[in-house]
Amino acid sequence: MMFRRKRGRDKTSANVRLVGRDERERATYIIYSAARLAAALDFLRQTPVTEEFVYLIVETPQGNIGRDLVYIFDESDGTPLALAPRPASSDPTPSETHCAWCGHFVVPVELPRLRFHEVVSSVATHVLVEGPLYKRGHGFSCEHCGFLQCAVCSGMTNDDADPPMPTCRSCGRELRFHMEDVPLHELRESSRLGPNGEIVLFPDDPLGDETWGLLPLKVPWTVDVEAFLAQPTLPYLWPGDDRYESLVADWGADARRMLRASWINVYLHHPNPDVVSECLRVARPDSVYNMTALADLLASPTAEQSLKTAASVALWALDSEPKVRMVLNLLLSRGLIASDYSPQAVHQALAELWATCPAEKARWFEEQLDDGEDD
Repeated sequence: MMFRRKRGRDKTSANVRLVGRDERERATYIIYSAARLAAALDFLRQTPVTEEFVYLIVETPQGNIGRDLVYIFDESDGTPLALAPRPASSDPTPSETHCAWCGHFVVPVELPRLRFHEVVSSVATHVLVEGPLYKRGHGFSCEHCGFLQCAVCSGMTNDDADPPMPTCRSCGRELRFHMEDVPLHELRESSRLGPNGEIVLFPDDPLGDETWGLLPLKVPWTVDVEAFLAQPTLPYLWPGDDRYESLVADWGADARRMLRASWINVYLHHPNPDVVSECLRVARPDSVYNMTALADLLASPTAEQSLKTAASVALWALDSEPKVRMVLNLLLSRGLIASDYSPQAVHQALAELWATCPAEKARWFEEQLDDGEDD
C-alpha cells in the first residue's frame, strides 16, 4: 500500500499577504509581508514548514523573520528566535521520509559525522552526534512499526548532553537513529588494489572511529604482521593529520595498546587472506576495539570460510563472555544503529560460533541468543 502526503496551499491571513516565491537551486523562499511583527510571529507559529530547504520569510517594518524546518528565526542574521511548533497527531501516518506524528521531514543522520564507542557492559552502541538532534531536524525510526519519529515528537527538545533513548509512540519499543541509506557492508568491503597491484587502499569507513577508518589509508598487499606489531614503536595510521594526532595524544599511556588495536583492525579487514590469517594466528585481538573487526570478518560476504572459522576460534579463545556478547550484539544489531549485515551472513556467522563454541560455554551462548529474540 502506498501513502501520499497531502500538500497544502500557501497560507495567508488578514494580517499577512503573500508577496511571491523565490525558487533557487537548493532552496525555496516563500515571501510574505505584514504590517506588524506580532502578526508575522503569529502567522509563522501557525504555518508549519514540513520540508527541508523551504523557508517562509515575512517582511515587516520592524524587521524580517522567517521559519524553516526547525526554527522561527531572525532573517537578518539567522539567529533562532524560537523552536517552531509542530502539530501533534494521535493518528500516525506511515512514511519513509517524514515523521509519522507531525508530518515533518526527518533529516537522516549522515554516517561520516558519527563516532562509535562500544561499551562492553551494554548491549547498545553509543553514538555521538554533533549537537542536540532537534536542532538539526534529526529523529528516529522504529524497526517494528516502520514509523519515523522526529526528535521533537520524541520529547527531545532540550540540550541534555546524554538524553535517554526514546521509545516508539506506537508500540513502545526502543528506537534507532534515522540514518542515510548507505550499504555499510559494501563500503566496508570496498578495499581495492592500487594500480601496481602492491598497495591496498582502504577508503574511510563511515562506521570508523579513531582506531580504524577515520581517513583513507594505504597499506602494503603483503605484510609480516608479527614483525610489524613487534616494533618498539608502532607507526601512526595517519601521521601528519592534526585531528588524529590529537586523538593519539589523548590516549596518553594507552597509546601503544590503542595503536596495536588499530593495526589489528586494519589487518583483519585486509583483502589479502594471508594477512588476515597471520593476524588471527599471531596477534591476539583482545581489545574491545577489535570486536567490530571480528564481527565484520564473521559476517563478511567475501572472506574465505577458513578465515571465519579462525576468527570464531580466536574470539572464543579470549575466554571473555562480555566480548563474545559484544560481537553477538553487533551481528544481531542489538544497538541504536543496525549493523547492516545480511540475514544470511548473520545466520552463517552464528552457525560458525556454534560450531567452535567450547562445550562449557554452550548453555551460556544459547542464553545470549535467546536474549535477542524480542529485540
